[in-house]
Amino acid sequence: MNVFRIINREDIIFDFLVATHQEKEYDLEILKLGGKIYRSPRYGNIVLASKVLYRTIKLYGPFHAVHVHGRSVIGLQLLIARLANVPIRIGHVHNINKPNISNYKLRIWHKIMKILTIHNSTSFLGCSPAACDSFFGNNSTNFIPKVHFLPYGINLDNFTNTCGERDIRLEFSIPSTFKILGHIGNFRIEKNHSLIIDIFKSLLENDPNWVLFLVGLGDNALENSIKEKVIELNLANNVFFTGQRSDIPCLASAFNVFIFPSKAEGFGLVVLENQALGIPTIVSTMVPEETSVIPDLSFRVGLDDNINKWVDAIIMASNIKYNKKKAQEYISESAFNINNCVTELVHSYYCI
Repeated sequence: MNVFRIINREDIIFDFLVATHQEKEYDLEILKLGGKIYRSPRYGNIVLASKVLYRTIKLYGPFHAVHVHGRSVIGLQLLIARLANVPIRIGHVHNINKPNISNYKLRIWHKIMKILTIHNSTSFLGCSPAACDSFFGNNSTNFIPKVHFLPYGINLDNFTNTCGERDIRLEFSIPSTFKILGHIGNFRIEKNHSLIIDIFKSLLENDPNWVLFLVGLGDNALENSIKEKVIELNLANNVFFTGQRSDIPCLASAFNVFIFPSKAEGFGLVVLENQALGIPTIVSTMVPEETSVIPDLSFRVGLDDNINKWVDAIIMASNIKYNKKKAQEYISESAFNINNCVTELVHSYYCI
């Protein structure tokens, strides 16, 4: 959506085929921007979903390009686009999840998708080199000509005029003497919320004047288990479950430190977004190094390291005062400026 908002829509317009019949967050905005939304069953029913994709291309086309996101059925979708005579066919992965090597059927399926993707895509994009490698193998961006790393782009306009820290502290009744440790991520196993709570408990033992913001939704069972853990450890007065927020830049602007101890990440755009606000970020070594755009705001700790190392990093980072304007100038000049991303993506749409 970041790309669709700023791309020249007189030259390129996006239509979306989504695997849901429910209205979602971006539906109204897509229609307002001139896009169309088509609906498909999920690929649990592969035959029916494949027929819907082919029929949609033929009925509502011709389409100059098909841009497929995901990995579970990506090769099949690209094959269908080729059979439907779409000239540009792009596969795009956003995570580094690998098939369960103990599951024989999943290993075979992944190999089939890989072969179909190689033979039916005109180009293949990953949100990080690690994401590309997790699908095609090590150093894929160097050895497979059609595989490319496309950086996530940040629209810095969203981070320029955020509300003040004072507004957030008033909303949550947080005294000025307390510091805020923030995490943004839906409740999924790979986000490692349980470790965040363990780290925060140790942090409070060093300094009780901290609060923790957990921003996001996700797996209800996992979220409830984290809430139970917070209560069991007597942390309830210091931990805020904010749910999903539409004002993320505003909320994050109040953080003193951002923590992101993920077990696996395709990229971790939210890390870069916090750096754009001048917020120090502490991430696990499982997060791609490409997120360390501003060295003075980027710190990495191993998941196997002692919790005290995480706590020490948080305390150290909380003393950093970084100018937000300087942070945004840094990102503006990097490959992660949204305008640079759009230029690269448009190039992919015109290259066969």
